Amino acid sequence: LEKYLPKEVLQKKKLVRNWSKYNQAQVQEKLLFFKLLHDVTESIREPQISTHGRPSENKYDIVKALCVVIFSKLSSRRSIGELQMVKALGYINRVPHFNTLTNYLRNESITPILHQIYLEFAKPLREIETDFSVDSTGMSQFNLRRWLDVKFDRKKLRDFRKLHIICGVETNIITYAIITDSYKADCPQFEELLRKTAENFRVKNISGDSAYLSKLNCRLAVEYGAHPFF
Repeated sequence: LEKYLPKEVLQKKKLVRNWSKYNQAQVQEKLLFFKLLHDVTESIREPQISTHGRPSENKYDIVKALCVVIFSKLSSRRSIGELQMVKALGYINRVPHFNTLTNYLRNESITPILHQIYLEFAKPLREIETDFSVDSTGMSQFNLRRWLDVKFDRKKLRDFRKLHIICGVETNIITYAIITDSYKADCPQFEELLRKTAENFRVKNISGDSAYLSKLNCRLAVEYGAHPFF
């Protein structure tokens, strides 16, 4: 295999960890996340159009709140304390009701904002990440059944959506994501994942399992200057 691999791939990198900075980052992880989330969201904020009737929730603050709920790994009810802390820091104007958060999880209008946020989070690492990997997984919508238990049962798949991602190998950052119906194949999603990533990153190597193996995908990788490993 060595004769097919670029020299830079074969060279083993010795990771030297700065323990002082690592400890500091771990201790301050939650506060750093709140600050970064606030800064990134504010950088993409657009004026919200006022409407007649009851004032609508600020979508950008809702997105911040939802990100905090997911980050805390708590239910929407139990996350209210976390959100009160975020409000005290001045990152959101008000703490929404937990039912409001649950309802907005089904609101497609926040999807573009979420896409912008993770893309902005990834951009500062463009000088570090050159190797990428693609994959997909299923996500349950209405029940607690696992994707592995139903992935081959087409009748049960209707309760699932499929998440396709491309991520950096060095830092695990997600550089683009696509959500499809559960029965959509992985292979056709490769072009968009690669194209969107190449808009912000230099792609040297890209890997994936055999679901992505096709002449077209290999050709696309080469056209973007990358070595495909499927």
